Amino acid sequence: MISDLPDPILHLILSSLPTTEEVIRTSILSTRWRYLWTLISSIDIDYSRGMKFDKSKFKKFVYNVLENNSLDLDSFSLSCADIYSRWTVYQWIEAAVSRNIKQLHLSFSSEDWFKHIELPYCLVTCDSLQVLRVFLYEQRRLILPNFTWFQALRVLELKNVELYKGYLVKSFLESCPLLEDLSLIDCEINNLKVLCISCPNLKRLRLDNRNIFSFEDLYDDDTLCGCIMIVCPKLVFFEFGAFVAPKYVFRSLGLVKKVVIHPEEFPSEYMDYMFRGNCSLESLSTSIYILCSSLFPSGSCLFSPCINLHFS
Repeated sequence: MISDLPDPILHLILSSLPTTEEVIRTSILSTRWRYLWTLISSIDIDYSRGMKFDKSKFKKFVYNVLENNSLDLDSFSLSCADIYSRWTVYQWIEAAVSRNIKQLHLSFSSEDWFKHIELPYCLVTCDSLQVLRVFLYEQRRLILPNFTWFQALRVLELKNVELYKGYLVKSFLESCPLLEDLSLIDCEINNLKVLCISCPNLKRLRLDNRNIFSFEDLYDDDTLCGCIMIVCPKLVFFEFGAFVAPKYVFRSLGLVKKVVIHPEEFPSEYMDYMFRGNCSLESLSTSIYILCSSLFPSGSCLFSPCINLHFS
């Protein structure tokens, strides 16, 4: 009876299965189900599931999944640890891009231990990509492109990467005209003189290095990022944790409504610069120490009495 259902309903059943591996297993049910899996628009493949100790089999499996599916991809999630070369991963990315990928989630590193990671040209020039999340198992230097692309990108998350050359980071972010959501998680920034986040349409910003934060870095000026500058006139949500620098510059944050500040070594005096004149702030979550140090820095309260305060 189930096999007699129309294709759209069977596709809906397949899309409710948690992993791509389980979707593909349905192909053995009957002739009717043999190729139905090739019509799904979301692929989720993880090396740790099912074929953990068979490197060649997993590689062939990924190629088959990408090549046997002819539809455009809404999302492609790939987790393959650090057991493949950069070029193998780049080939998989190219195959996904050729199918007009909208959301791409990559969790990988590279067996080439001393090589930096670059975003492949085919990915950077992908006009359909709206969401990109990159997590590196072993922290490596991520080389960002120095030309203007990513015209459709709205969400970008980089995790466990080393950002390289501040002017490339600034140029790259400015070249994403539709970027609305940016997360930099556990990212090494100590080699940068200035980390400038200047995005005209950014609405959500998360900077969180608490997992790699070291108090020893506070006493070595040579290991600190020189300055963190944030210029985002449309920002409404800001989360900040352990992105340490001797100097902070906040500009055009008048529309921020919700702020979460984790207490690890954030200089409370910079709260004055962040929120002075901000009439839009509705919610602030931080430590009591930072709040008390910031309430009356220059003789007047920074915050409206209607703000919701949350303490950690």
